[in-house]
Amino acid sequence: MRSGRLGLWVVVCAVLGLGILLASSPAPADAPCELEGAAGPLGMAAVVDRTGDACVARWVRDDVPTAQKLWGVWAVRWMDRPEAVLPTLVTLAAGKDPDLAGAASQAILDVASRDELDVRGDEQESAAVVRALDGALQDTTLRADIRVAMTAARVRYAAPHAAR
Repeated sequence: MRSGRLGLWVVVCAVLGLGILLASSPAPADAPCELEGAAGPLGMAAVVDRTGDACVARWVRDDVPTAQKLWGVWAVRWMDRPEAVLPTLVTLAAGKDPDLAGAASQAILDVASRDELDVRGDEQESAAVVRALDGALQDTTLRADIRVAMTAARVRYAAPHAAR
């Protein structure tokens, strides 16, 4: 009886291990950029890891349907270099689509709150983010939650460069 259970346990572990190995293997370079359908945050993180930052940036920046753009905005927090799309997120957060605006402002806050974020890195990139945030913060009709997220990001990006 014991050896039967052990054998079953070995088979189950082998199948699970194979499934994890297959799921984590990188997609070919010509694989389509598909973010939709990721199951939860861990699924989205795995998809972004597999498809890369360029895929997420295309979904956020390109002229894609709102539902697809929303997937891209949700995926930004798992990018290796999310700073590259922050000016686009600022534009979306200041836009008139309430779903995209809310998701983009949350993504801005998530990115600005990352501990490993290198805000001292590329000065031109940080300056572009600050300019985009300053421009958007001039809009007196911004929702309060969006204004808070943008202000927090602006403080995070402007402070390291002001000390130089």
